[in-house]
Amino acid sequence: MAYTSWQQGGTSENDQWLVTPALTAAEGFEVSFYLRRFPINFDDNVDIRISTTVQDDPSAFTTIVDELVFTEESSVDWELYSYNITDFVSAGETFYLAFREHVADNVDDGASIMLDNVYYGP
Repeated sequence: MAYTSWQQGGTSENDQWLVTPALTAAEGFEVSFYLRRFPINFDDNVDIRISTTVQDDPSAFTTIVDELVFTEESSVDWELYSYNITDFVSAGETFYLAFREHVADNVDDGASIMLDNVYYGP
């Protein structure tokens, strides 16, 4: 399980990344994970992004799998997210998957984000 909150991101804004090791795309493979945010009264954002070049440069993560926007009305329950990886990367291609939590104002926004059970396979 990975956990982040507004407290770890910075003095005024958050831009936190968690990146996988190199993976190889295959037909019929998916990436799935559970995500939860808490508490309910703070907005937050989590992007799921792909780089096909390097693991350690945020500007290389140009393929956007999803941009999750959490508002006060969003659930605080664990939610399952699943994506067919070859919708974003060609079979046989090496890639890195990033989870990016970010808010522009961590005084008024930024919840706790919990990520668990990340799976990549058929």
